[in-house]
Amino acid sequence: MKSTRFSVVERVVSVVWGADCLSPMISTAFGGFDPDRSNQPAALAYRIVSTPEDVSFSLLRNGSAIDGGLDASQLLFALQQDIVVSAQRVRPDLVFVHAAVVQREGRAFLLAAPSGSGKSTLCWALLHHGFRLMSDELAPVDPETLRIKPFPLAVTLKAQPPQCCPLPASTLETYRSHYIPIDALPSAPATESAPIGAILFVDYASSHAVPVFRKLSAAEAASRLYPNILNALVHQSMGLDDAIRMTCSVPCWYLASAALDETAKEVTGLLCALCGRSE
Repeated sequence: MKSTRFSVVERVVSVVWGADCLSPMISTAFGGFDPDRSNQPAALAYRIVSTPEDVSFSLLRNGSAIDGGLDASQLLFALQQDIVVSAQRVRPDLVFVHAAVVQREGRAFLLAAPSGSGKSTLCWALLHHGFRLMSDELAPVDPETLRIKPFPLAVTLKAQPPQCCPLPASTLETYRSHYIPIDALPSAPATESAPIGAILFVDYASSHAVPVFRKLSAAEAASRLYPNILNALVHQSMGLDDAIRMTCSVPCWYLASAALDETAKEVTGLLCALCGRSE
């Protein structure tokens, strides 16, 4: 049997499996998290059970079955999503926002959007403009300090990006997604928490030739941020106070994104101006 242990928002996750075909997939998906070498019991202990000849797989968490009859691609997706959801359960003190996060000059910039809005693709493009990855899917925010903790799953794209930001040769491709390994990123990922510098609400607009920005009031930004808080109900005032604190503390924009290269350049200029530097 093979195994790995790593730290997710300061909680230990372990994964045990037997099938050789899963090793590169698990390494690619979770290689960005810090390895755990402690003797601390895992808060989330996963076991992958294979059928003969590794035709299908079942996934167990802490001894209980959570899914079965999966092919390798489905298994990887199920494991990823269960870690995302279970992290919220083992860290109820954090506010989890559905957003990609990039870092520059010690500040974390959120790209908040529903699934399918292009935030992961824009995140991938911004990594080619001097930003560092914190997460392409989930922003764990400490509500006391408004600092974001890294959540460095592999950057996961549903479709091939434009030629301005091609996929690396080492990208893991399944019929569901393209998984970009951490060691293939244009720059090293951020490993420390960082204060929020700004929030962008991303909406892909295929009809736009150029990206369009609109500065938001704190009230409108809070109304846009709140639906993206995944664990709002476990927090005081059902997370509304946390959303208001975040949007009152930093500038917020609505972004109607257009062509990826042009959008990434415009976003870079905007965020670099906030950092007090040119690109």
